[in-house]
Formats: sequence, structure tokens, C-alpha cells
Amino acid sequence: MLYAAAALRGGLEPDLASDTGWWGAPAWEYAYYALVIYLRVAAERTGRSVSELASELLSQARR
Repeated sequence: MLYAAAALRGGLEPDLASDTGWWGAPAWEYAYYALVIYLRVAAERTGRSVSELASELLSQARR
């Protein structure tokens, strides 16, 4: 599941529905955990706060 972010970064479009649908995984839950991990790593690397990065991400998603 975590490969999806790397795949998107590489220009691919992973088919998450078929990857998780057959075993009934709560994909939204894993996506949330991945988002938290990526935000924490980005905050550590850039010196910005997690809330600042989350706000920026949300504003970009609303465009």
C-alpha cells in the first residue's frame, strides 16, 4: 500500500481498489498512516511544522 506514494511520484497510477479489495483492507486507514509518516518526515527534513505542511497540502488539494 505504501508503494502508491512512490508510484505516483514516479508518474504511475496504482490501482489501489484491486490491490486492497480482494482482502478487505481498510485502505483509508493505511492511507492516513502513510500521510502522517510522510508529513512527519517532511517536517523533519524541511524544519517546518507538521501542521504547516498539512495546511499547505490541504490548500493545494482544494484547488
